[in-house]
Amino acid sequence: MVIACGVFRLKLHTAYSLKDKRMVTKSIIDRVRNKFNASCSETGLNDSIRDIEISISVINSSKVVAENEAARISDYIYNHAEAELIGENIEIIYI
Repeated sequence: MVIACGVFRLKLHTAYSLKDKRMVTKSIIDRVRNKFNASCSETGLNDSIRDIEISISVINSSKVVAENEAARISDYIYNHAEAELIGENIEIIYI
């Protein structure tokens, strides 16, 4: 079994309240969950208005599939129009 875990940090330039941030964060999380069938959650920077931290995980029996899904998710988040991807850390764990 292979687990691909990723932590993504994003900068939101258009947020003026936590409510604005939550709307964008929820949109990104819902789209990643639906499009890629991955576990996804906001895991940090909860009180920061313009900084977002989202963690994802993909589990598969194939190393290639897990790595490709993590790369596709990274590309998708990078191309998201409302938030700028400023950092990512993806790890592959073999069990």
